[in-house]
Amino acid sequence: MEEGVPPAVEPARSLARRSLVLAAVAATALAVIPGGTATAAPTPAEIERNVSALGIKLNATNEQYNSANVLLAQSRARQTALAAQIKTYSVRTDAYEKRVGEIAAAAYRGGNPSAFNAIMGGGSPDTVLQQLAVLDILTRDQRNSLAGLMEAKKPLDAAKRKLDAEVLKQAAQEKKLRDSKTQLNTDLVKWEGMRAQLGTRASRSTDREPAPVYDGPATGRGATVVKFAYAQIGKPYVFGADGPGSFDCSGLTLAAWSKAGVSLPHSARQQYNQEPHVSKANLQPGDIVFFYEFSHNGIYVGNGKVVHAPEPGDNVKLANMSVMPFAGAARPS
Repeated sequence: MEEGVPPAVEPARSLARRSLVLAAVAATALAVIPGGTATAAPTPAEIERNVSALGIKLNATNEQYNSANVLLAQSRARQTALAAQIKTYSVRTDAYEKRVGEIAAAAYRGGNPSAFNAIMGGGSPDTVLQQLAVLDILTRDQRNSLAGLMEAKKPLDAAKRKLDAEVLKQAAQEKKLRDSKTQLNTDLVKWEGMRAQLGTRASRSTDREPAPVYDGPATGRGATVVKFAYAQIGKPYVFGADGPGSFDCSGLTLAAWSKAGVSLPHSARQQYNQEPHVSKANLQPGDIVFFYEFSHNGIYVGNGKVVHAPEPGDNVKLANMSVMPFAGAARPS
């Protein structure tokens, strides 16, 4: 007991000190993990599991985003081509519309309400055309030509409406995946930060593997593809990258096959959709192999092995195919 402290005060002080110690211990045992929830600090093994799971999920989302981007770009290209087609008809119909406008102005100035009302209040182009025919304002050849142009333009207008709706839907999906990718990346950065603080493992981005030289039996384009893939081993995974210093999974396969003169979309799913398929039993070095329901891919190099860009934070590496769920394979033509 401290000198001069009343006996009744000492138990209260001891209790306060004990409470402070318990609070410090509790604070040490608790940590705020991604998501903002205070809970027991995760173990190093739990951190590694979360980093790995988020990396795999982010890679899958990245590839879904790649696919959405490819589809959106294709739709926008069709939009541009369709707009050009419609413009060719519009240029030709504009001449008739100008002529009809001149007739309407003349009818108004000349006090011909029937012609003016038919033109200005006829409703749809078909109705206006019918009214002009009844009033014999355009010649028969002019009416037939205008009718033919309007009829030919109808399916283009319908296709444009459908394509415009498709682009809007695809753009919304692209944004949704982009937002999801951003959130997953944020969570992954948090978990990797926790791993760095605990010193459980050095960042995988510094785990450089030496790039071996392929000396297998592949020939022709397959050899070109495999040799390129081998030369990239040890380079970091970066989303959206297709070389030369970094790659994502479909960026690696795209770059490898570009060396063999084949152009591929930057999307695992679209690469599988575009190229001829081969069975697992008939794989040859250079074939593209797909995993995780086509959200990941790599280059088959023989003997059950694949060169692939695994996930964010990792590097291009040589791995056994058996460590990933096989989904299919393609041999670019």
